[in-house]
Amino acid sequence: MDIRKFDIRVVRRYVNAGLVSLDEYEKELARLPDLSSQAAHLETAAGPRAEADHIADGDESADA
Repeated sequence: MDIRKFDIRVVRRYVNAGLVSLDEYEKELARLPDLSSQAAHLETAAGPRAEADHIADGDESADA
């Protein structure tokens, strides 16, 4: 089985082209282990929203 066919970025295209059935895709998803307990929580901040948060916190050095 070519796992690249089930990549979230291309699977819709493959289903529409008839290269992968929805049944195949759902079976492949069900086969995958649940690794959510091993996931790391990440916080990111960028752009205007992040600058507004810094200014609201009293940190006006976000101008840089």
